[in-house]
Amino acid sequence: MLKLTYAGFIHRFPSDATPEYVTAEGLLRMGVQPGAKVGAIGFDNDAYWAYLARVDIVAEINTDETCLFWSEPPQIQSQVLEKFRQTGASVVVANTGGGVKTTSRTVPFDLAGCSRPVAPWRNIDGSPNQAYFLK
Repeated sequence: MLKLTYAGFIHRFPSDATPEYVTAEGLLRMGVQPGAKVGAIGFDNDAYWAYLARVDIVAEINTDETCLFWSEPPQIQSQVLEKFRQTGASVVVANTGGGVKTTSRTVPFDLAGCSRPVAPWRNIDGSPNQAYFLK
């Protein structure tokens, strides 16, 4: 471990975990409580922020369908978000392509190129991800 940390310091490898930590911390600062039920868009098996924030993912849209979600008109997106709410999710977290990398694919999708969150989506402070609070 020390050798890996030292190598990262010397060679300036970025910490891949940073977006996960700032997403978890940002959600907590936004009022998401440990134990909350959340939805996830675009993370596949890589939503480590949920573990760090101690929240439970109850519904998700996989990475391969994330761009399809963002390409839909607002009324369809609203219907999908309503389905998240019906599962008990209080917030949906979206990977908008700015740092959380998937380990499920050798060539990741260009989520930054297709993600188009608008209000009431909220940027998670310091994070490349977005949150949508369900009523």
